[in-house]
Amino acid sequence: MPMKHSLLLVALVVGIGCQSKAAPPAAAPTTIRVLSSNGVKSAMEAMKPDLERAIGHPLSIEFSTSAALKSQIEKGEAFDVTILTDALVDDLVKQGKVADEGRVNLGRVGVGVGSKAGTPKVDVSTPDALKKMLLASKSVAFTAEGASRATIDKAFASLGITSAMTPKFVPRGPGGGPPAVAAGEAELVLTLASEIAPEPGVQLLGLLPAEVQGYISFTAGRSPNAKDSAATDALLKQLSEPSIRAGFKSHLVEPPPPQDPALTAADRAFSGALAKADLDGTLNALDSEFTWTDANGRTLTRDEVASKLPTPAITDENSAQVRRFAYGKVGVVLVDRDTMHEVRVWAQRPAGWRLLIHQETKSLDAPPTTTPGTGKECVNPCRTVPYEPKSDNERAVVAAYQELETAAHGSNADGFAVHVADEFVVASSNSDRVIDKPTRMAGLRRAAFGGVSPTALVSAEMLDFGDVVVMRSEHKPDRGNLLHISRVWIKRDGVWQSTLSYQTAIQ
Repeated sequence: MPMKHSLLLVALVVGIGCQSKAAPPAAAPTTIRVLSSNGVKSAMEAMKPDLERAIGHPLSIEFSTSAALKSQIEKGEAFDVTILTDALVDDLVKQGKVADEGRVNLGRVGVGVGSKAGTPKVDVSTPDALKKMLLASKSVAFTAEGASRATIDKAFASLGITSAMTPKFVPRGPGGGPPAVAAGEAELVLTLASEIAPEPGVQLLGLLPAEVQGYISFTAGRSPNAKDSAATDALLKQLSEPSIRAGFKSHLVEPPPPQDPALTAADRAFSGALAKADLDGTLNALDSEFTWTDANGRTLTRDEVASKLPTPAITDENSAQVRRFAYGKVGVVLVDRDTMHEVRVWAQRPAGWRLLIHQETKSLDAPPTTTPGTGKECVNPCRTVPYEPKSDNERAVVAAYQELETAAHGSNADGFAVHVADEFVVASSNSDRVIDKPTRMAGLRRAAFGGVSPTALVSAEMLDFGDVVVMRSEHKPDRGNLLHISRVWIKRDGVWQSTLSYQTAIQ
């Protein structure tokens, strides 16, 4: 064979051999399986393409109620990420079914009212208007096992219409409430507003009024057995990005409060130690200036807690609503279950987060029959208080406190709003409900609000953390027992605002 032909043959053989050993095509990206509550369905469906592009993996999302999805996970259902209500995620973490690290608080959704598109839009902005509309309706659809069910039941009870509404119930399965209205199977639907708004043929009349509202918070968490940990973590990271937060907000999922992972870890460690009556573990979390106020108004110091560990009013937080807020060097944790409420105030010290306040408040079982302070001139605290500020911040907080109380006493809702944060909440031994900012303002506008009024300041202590001031005080209402009150003031946009007021009657 001629030499050039031999070389050509060798080249062809080598070329063929090289092609046969070429690297196989790249494997397709892992599909990330998500089990998500219907409460964030419209948001997740709308943002799915953006999330897939960001993480480089396709998403397979299954939607249902939080309760149904939790049950699937407990039975061994495979998943990578789940989005459920906060309490259910916390419970799955304790079971080892969801990883503790990497959780993302997505925000909260209010319960709303919907009717068939094109029908007259009825006012539901006040309890009286809502009650009138519900009593006039012929049928009301709702999700029988949905996260909103507890709020609906409580709203009916608060309005005194449970027995009248029961015959009108049209219970539906997961996500079935809004379609029932669209199909003419029910006149109204009560469920999460984020499920009503996107439903074709249904119109959102509005959220339940603040007096009977109950927000549902959602958290995303990862499976300990996720198929692709890097992709799963990337998805969780994307869910906390500002653009995704804005997307959730556009689908009626309100942004979550500011968070601090170290605060969350410290608080969970404390509540875990307390639940196990672990004295050393509990004491390790307590600040040197710590106080524990129980539901009877008895206040203990750190040393007194060390001598005998108290039993908390809420012993199992799995069935409670837990909310955490980070304000720089101060953290706040609110725990609510039925008529019992706890506030924990944390301070960031050089050694880490330390618990400054644990306070318990039991609200009334029925609305108050009297309104403390009604019709009386407000001198203390509106014009003067028996406290000498020790810093410029304390002076500014005292001024804000007096302006707030003056506005409240004068039923000046707009003046009151200046000095209360959007997340403001009141829990009081003299009220039958936890009161948020919209509820308090609505009451001031009606000028007929029972249970929470300006009361004379007896003594106070302030702890200055820069843009945050923690205030512990005792007050004397014009009738009834002394009140032990904890407040946290923050400086937001140059204005001092109260974020909370927990008021426990001293028995």
